[in-house]
Amino acid sequence: MEAEIATLEHELDALAHQFLAEGLSRRAEEIALRAEYVYPERAWQHTYPSYSVFRARYESRVHRILDRQLAIDLDLSCRETRLAAPPTCELQFEPPTADSLTDLDEWEQCLRRSINGFYRCSAVESVRMARRGHYAHEWHVDLHPGNDPGWLRDHLSTLLGRIRAVQHDGGWSAAEAIRVRAPGYPYEEALLR
Repeated sequence: MEAEIATLEHELDALAHQFLAEGLSRRAEEIALRAEYVYPERAWQHTYPSYSVFRARYESRVHRILDRQLAIDLDLSCRETRLAAPPTCELQFEPPTADSLTDLDEWEQCLRRSINGFYRCSAVESVRMARRGHYAHEWHVDLHPGNDPGWLRDHLSTLLGRIRAVQHDGGWSAAEAIRVRAPGYPYEEALLR
C-alpha cells in the first residue's frame, strides 16, 4: 500500500509540474484537475476520498514547487517586505498533510509559510488559533510593522474557503473567519457568509 501511495504522490508531482509548465488559467486548471480525478485508469479516487482532498494534495505539490522557485526571492531574515506593491500572483497555500490535519501547530506553520511567501519576508509576527473558544472559529494573524494587511484583501476569502474545505473533509469544525492586522493599518478579514 505504501508503495502505491508513493507512486501516486510521484504522479501527482508530475501532474503539478505539467500543469504549471502549461501555464493553465485557474479555470482551465480546475477543469483539467477534475477530469484527472475521475479518469478511470488512475487510482486517485481510491486514495483520496473526495475531490477536495485530492485538490488539496495537488495544491500542496504545486506550492512546494513554487516555494522552491520563490526561495531565491524570499528573505526570512527580514521582517518588513521590500516589495513596493502587492504581488500579482495568487496567495499560495499548502494545507497540512492528511495525517496532520488536526494538528494546530501544522496549520499555523502552513498559514505562516503562505503569508510570509506572499510578502517575501518573515512578515507574520503571531498566529492565534485554538480548538475551543473564540480562536477556534476566528483565526488572528498579526504582521510585523510595515507589512500592509490590505495586500491580502483579494486573497483572504479564497484562503478561508480552502481551509474550510480541507478541515470539513477532515471531519472537524472549521474556522469561520481570518483576521489580519499590523500596527498602523486597519484589519483585513474574511468571514464565513
